[in-house]
Amino acid sequence: MGKVARRRSKLLGIVAALVLAAWALLAVLGQPAEPPANHAVESMPAEKPMKLLNGHELHTSVLNKPMKLTKSMRKFHKAAVDLREQFDQRYGGRKYSAELLRDAVQTFDLNRNDKSEIEFRGQSYELGKAYTAFRLLSALVNKKPFVVAFAGYSTTVGRGNHLKQSYPLVFGELLKAPMMLLGLPDFKVRNAAIGGIPSFPYGWCLSNFLGEDADVVTWEFGKNEQSKADGLDSFIRYAHALSSGKIPPKFMLMDDSKSRVDLMKKYKLLKQRGFMTDSIAVNVDTAIKPLLAREGAPPAGVNDWDAWGANSNCPGRSKWHIKRQGHELRAWVLAMHFLDAMELAADVLEAGTLNDFLLTVGGQNKGMLQQLPEPITTKKGEFGTLRFGERYRRDKPLNAEPNWQMNHVSCRTSFDPVLNGYLRDIVQSPVQAQKDLLTDRDESLIERGWVWDVGLLERKTKLKVNAVGLGKCGGLGYIDMKMALYGIHSSGKLSLWLPSSKGRAATSVDDTYASGHYKSLVICEVNEKREGAPCDMENDMEVTVGGKKATSIRYMSFTGVEYLGRNVCINVRVPEGAKLDSRGSVTKEIGLPVDIVVTNRKLTQKGACSISHVVWEETRLVG
Repeated sequence: MGKVARRRSKLLGIVAALVLAAWALLAVLGQPAEPPANHAVESMPAEKPMKLLNGHELHTSVLNKPMKLTKSMRKFHKAAVDLREQFDQRYGGRKYSAELLRDAVQTFDLNRNDKSEIEFRGQSYELGKAYTAFRLLSALVNKKPFVVAFAGYSTTVGRGNHLKQSYPLVFGELLKAPMMLLGLPDFKVRNAAIGGIPSFPYGWCLSNFLGEDADVVTWEFGKNEQSKADGLDSFIRYAHALSSGKIPPKFMLMDDSKSRVDLMKKYKLLKQRGFMTDSIAVNVDTAIKPLLAREGAPPAGVNDWDAWGANSNCPGRSKWHIKRQGHELRAWVLAMHFLDAMELAADVLEAGTLNDFLLTVGGQNKGMLQQLPEPITTKKGEFGTLRFGERYRRDKPLNAEPNWQMNHVSCRTSFDPVLNGYLRDIVQSPVQAQKDLLTDRDESLIERGWVWDVGLLERKTKLKVNAVGLGKCGGLGYIDMKMALYGIHSSGKLSLWLPSSKGRAATSVDDTYASGHYKSLVICEVNEKREGAPCDMENDMEVTVGGKKATSIRYMSFTGVEYLGRNVCINVRVPEGAKLDSRGSVTKEIGLPVDIVVTNRKLTQKGACSISHVVWEETRLVG
């Protein structure tokens, strides 16, 4: 064969190899894996967007964009191996670390006969791991952030340590680089915990604190709710409602209470509905005991186990708070759990089976995952729809099992950290504000109107945390703050506007009655230790709703809405004859006007009424 012929043959071989490589890349990005006959490159027909389980659309144009997978995946696998080796070294070697991880994380997986695994391309994968991998890959393909949002109280905040030493933020740092190598540079971790709170009214405000884009949601309020599970039950249902028709977020229980773990298990076992498919419960306190009891030099992960992260003069060294190494342990356990799903996602990308995987996992029980099952702890009691939703039937036989649905609930809060839905946004009357909540203060402001302020204990704690100097805390990075509107009789009237989510103007006289639109109204005070005889919201306030005085104002009493044995929220029944109103000259916005006045003239600033959350439940839209 001559030189020209050899060069031509070599060139043709290179071209053929490039064509095959290009086709393989398209397969990774979602195109058919088999090349057409004779390796000819054919134009692909126009393709409709593929609906994914999480509500995103997977467009061909997105799939066709080149992704540098091979090099990135090589680096990812190396980073994953390094992370696992660090975990093994920190916690006593491979044997101890494997046992620790096994005992610390409950996945509630069933046996093979109960379909706890998913079949894909001839292999079986743990169902929970596959669904977490699905979440990761869906975020990657749609170029969306992957968001893990932590809800909790002072333990989650990291009291006794710096905020950056709290397990949510340590977890984020551990996975930041591997997530980027996997193709998820916009990996977000939100520590939305607030010290000294129960799970409600927080649970009514999840979109405010955690964000509607949360892919993962946690719960850690156990010390404030003893061993009861109904507060968690309500919280789970509101976390499910964050989905807004998309896949509900992955749920992680950071707690070891048997009643709450059993509740999680019961929800997970509702396999006919596919509810909470990849939920887990995490308890490291029991799992770490064998390593702490081991003789000899302690490994790095338990060395200085009793040391706090913050200065000895800083507040937060309570027996129920977690010390620095305890936060590290929780972070590492969570990181290892997610790393399993991340490695599966990387395998799918490398194998060029992205489309098939998304369709297989996302297509399983698609409709069922978005359905809300009936509550497990109770279906009865006061404020039932506001706690658990309500049952309804739509296009079903009369004898069919009903679906459950949460009504639309809106929240406005003055607590931080908050992403949206500030209480100030619905305040219509003039209010007072301190020049500085902690230092530059005028205690007489409350005499001239409702005032934005913080309680005495909150103020003292923040001042101590922020103190600068030798032996002082110097600021620990905390971002949580329990601010509220405080008022006494001389503060006058506080006017609020509660906009309707239906966003339409009333069309008839009957339609202007508020009772047809608003099902519940809840007003909550700031949860704090109070001295003397503080405001009794049930008896010391007058509430006017839609121009009518409310005649039924009652404290709400159930697990999750009590703090230190004190009820913190009142339910205001929308009175008969209360009417909606509208505002705006061009686009009419309908809403409900609410006026609040403190009637008890004996209340002083120390016992002032406070408002930190306003929550309203609307009637369900039909259709």
